[in-house]
Formats: sequence, C-alpha cells, structure tokens
Amino acid sequence: MCGMALPRTEPRTATNAGGGGGGGGGSGRWPELVGTSGASAVACIQAERPDLKKVMVVPHDAMVTMDVRMDRVRVFVDGNGGVCRPPKVG
Repeated sequence: MCGMALPRTEPRTATNAGGGGGGGGGSGRWPELVGTSGASAVACIQAERPDLKKVMVVPHDAMVTMDVRMDRVRVFVDGNGGVCRPPKVG
C-alpha cells in the first residue's frame, strides 16, 4: 500500500481486487486512496502496478472517453487536488 498508513477494511483477494488485468498482477482498484493527493495516488498506483501504461490525474468534472483500457487508470481529483473516487483500471 505504498507505505501509507491508511486502514483497509479487508485484505485484497482475487474476489475483491476489482479485476486488474494487464498481466502485471496486483489490484485493479484502490479505494484506500480516496482523500489522498492526486500526485501521491499516482505514485502509489505506479509502484504497485508498473505494467500500467497510463496513470493520470483528471479533474472530477472533466469529460473523458468511455472506452475501457486495461493499461490505464484515471485518478479523479476534486478542486483541492484530493482523490474523490476510487481509482480503478479501465
């Protein structure tokens, strides 16, 4: 969990990790990053999933494409730069 002292309610398993894909192992969802800064969330995700090609910060109200890409994570942030939705692969 990138050295962050955020509590998890349950351990990551194949059934609750949210997919993943990309062949790099690890998780496909990061609900524990909600409330952290966008930049630190990106660093955390990249450290856990180096196989991902695009991990990007996106304003929460930005228009984005609806395509699903298993090599991409969008980190949606609020006006203060804090993560406001759980980042996920897709």
